[in-house]
Amino acid sequence: MKRELERDDSFLSQGIKAAVVETWHIGNIAYAEIRTPSVASEYKALLKKQFLKYNPLFFFLDISEETFRERANKPVPLGIEEDQFIFYQNIKNNILSLFNEYNIDYHSIDANQNTDKVMKDINEILSDQKTTPRDRPLNVAPFSG
Repeated sequence: MKRELERDDSFLSQGIKAAVVETWHIGNIAYAEIRTPSVASEYKALLKKQFLKYNPLFFFLDISEETFRERANKPVPLGIEEDQFIFYQNIKNNILSLFNEYNIDYHSIDANQNTDKVMKDINEILSDQKTTPRDRPLNVAPFSG
């Protein structure tokens, strides 16, 4: 997470207003909620600060169990014995819960499709977007500290 925060600050210092980042901090928090909840709480506090700096556009790449099992090729992290799909499903549920907790609008993309179609769907959404302030308030209290 520290490296991601440094990257975010680097973008701002270079005047970069738009950047594409795979899971931003949401994915890290979703993972930490499963493996180390105390770290997840710390990450959530950091996320609140980032929302004061950024107005991210979120895409959720959704896949079915069948697609997941076709594409999965790595063991669950840390060698913990558990079904890979259940682990993925728990991460997915945590991500969706975080979107809800922080009142985050996101675009759900059917990622069961081939890569070209997924990219086409994303590009269509991007071409319709304007860089504007968030139109819904986040469930985030201003950071003071």
